[in-house]
Amino acid sequence: MAEILANLKRLEVLECKTIEDILLPKKEEGIRLEKIVVFPKLEFLELRDLQALKRFCAADSSIEFPSLKELRMEDCPELKTFVMPIRVPSVENQLPPFNEKVIFPSLTRLTCINRLGEGITHDKPIALNFKFLERYQNIEKLELRGFFPDGILWQHQQPQQQQPMSACLKELRLYDFHMLRHLFGDPSNTIAFPTLHTLHLQNCSRLQSFAPSCMSFHNLETLHVSQCHGLTYLLASSTATSLVRLKEMLIRKCKRMTEIINNDEEKDELVFRSLEILELCDLPNLKSFYSGNNAISFPSLEKLYVNRCPEMRTFSHGIISTSSLKGINGARGLWDTNVNTTIRKLWEEDDSNSGLVQLFAYEMVR
Repeated sequence: MAEILANLKRLEVLECKTIEDILLPKKEEGIRLEKIVVFPKLEFLELRDLQALKRFCAADSSIEFPSLKELRMEDCPELKTFVMPIRVPSVENQLPPFNEKVIFPSLTRLTCINRLGEGITHDKPIALNFKFLERYQNIEKLELRGFFPDGILWQHQQPQQQQPMSACLKELRLYDFHMLRHLFGDPSNTIAFPTLHTLHLQNCSRLQSFAPSCMSFHNLETLHVSQCHGLTYLLASSTATSLVRLKEMLIRKCKRMTEIINNDEEKDELVFRSLEILELCDLPNLKSFYSGNNAISFPSLEKLYVNRCPEMRTFSHGIISTSSLKGINGARGLWDTNVNTTIRKLWEEDDSNSGLVQLFAYEMVR
């Protein structure tokens, strides 16, 4: 059948309740050949809502998809490995789905979603396992959502394990990883994503650290973090200094967060040179954006949103510069060209003394 479909470019297998295999190679192929090339022109593959699917195929040889650019796997709870050995089927549960027998030389987009495992917890903290990226260096967009069985896309936390570098990853989206403690493994280790420009984290409720202080994000442009209730701060000031291209930062619904930038080193000035949009919303314990005494500058900031942050009395303890911000909607005449002072005045003016409830900044008037 694979030979007949040699020109197939797009394959979607959806909502088939009893299917266990997508492809059954000829027995002699699966055992004797070192590598099987299947669907040589296939560019898009989606496997969705296949509750009995155990593997894409069974073979002792490697399986190569030479032209595959995008792979989506969604709600396939029994899928433990993409290629299962024929001779030793008992090792199925020991193999991650993206092992050395699965070859995607052209893969640029990978999405793995498992809503069926939501609510499942473990007694051990986990760390994401980015090791498979070493084999798929062309991946540009990676989206992971939900719970996955042990070893599939994460590992039990190992303090001394070093993480690899991904040279091409541009977009990383992680949702609903409730047992994730450290995004990039142990805080003492680093992982480099030199081309990463978009990072979204949502509903990682026990996440304790976003990135170690020695990690840099020189090309990051968009950062969204929400419902990460274990975080007390987002970034160390030493990491924040690397955000030279960051244009948009949205932080929402993180219950324990008391500050966005934690001061871990003394510098003359902390500069967010490219940041245009900053939103802080539903952060009940947030006391300030930056806790240090250093000056902080936002030369490009045009939109500022601060909403339902009742404990926020000041933006920063040092001098703050927002040269492109011309006014604050709702400041009731209290705007004096300084965000720090204006937030403090608004908090003090509140009759209930419950803190700042809402603050919107409008786009710069040119």
